[in-house]
Amino acid sequence: MSLKTVIYALVVALAGAHPVWAQSLDFIIQDQNGDPLSDAVVFFETPDRQDTTPREMILDQTGEKFSPYVMAARRGDVLKFHNSDPVSHHIYSFSRAMPLNMVMHRDTVSGDLLLEHSGVIALGCNIHDHMAAFVVVGDTDIAVVSDRDGNARLPGSKTTEREVKVWHPRLLKRALVSVPVSGGQGTTQTITLRVQPELKPPQTPAMNERAY
Repeated sequence: MSLKTVIYALVVALAGAHPVWAQSLDFIIQDQNGDPLSDAVVFFETPDRQDTTPREMILDQTGEKFSPYVMAARRGDVLKFHNSDPVSHHIYSFSRAMPLNMVMHRDTVSGDLLLEHSGVIALGCNIHDHMAAFVVVGDTDIAVVSDRDGNARLPGSKTTEREVKVWHPRLLKRALVSVPVSGGQGTTQTITLRVQPELKPPQTPAMNERAY
């Protein structure tokens, strides 16, 4: 085997082992029926902290719903709750990433809550059982949440990973799914998730019919 052939094979092998996604990667997330799936978190798992400045992540409560329903954050960010409702809420979480028990009165803002640990923080309201939200905390800047049409675009990065991780609240046991990146840059890759049926929240009285 000639030296030129050896060098070429080595270059190809190194390039294949260490992909660099200099451009953005586009994905469409859908369920097993082919319907667009919003609120899926797509990310590269390897830490890629291009900016270590803590970000302020706002989770609002409006219309007796958390907004957004799913949020992607990184460890070291600061979470802050707003209550834009004319009623009180009692936020709780039993998640190991951030246990929480906090009453928020109408039209108030919480203090800063440091996101110290990676993991999924599942949130609820003790007053309004139909309220739920999820904060997915990781060690990477490269994480996005799919929109209502299932679109998710990961920005370019220097990561060497060949697969993305995908999380969704309706996945069985809310486990992470690993998906090889096959589309490459400049194309759109479709990812199909097998999810549980969507639970419809119970009908609740209008807020102005309540007394707190």
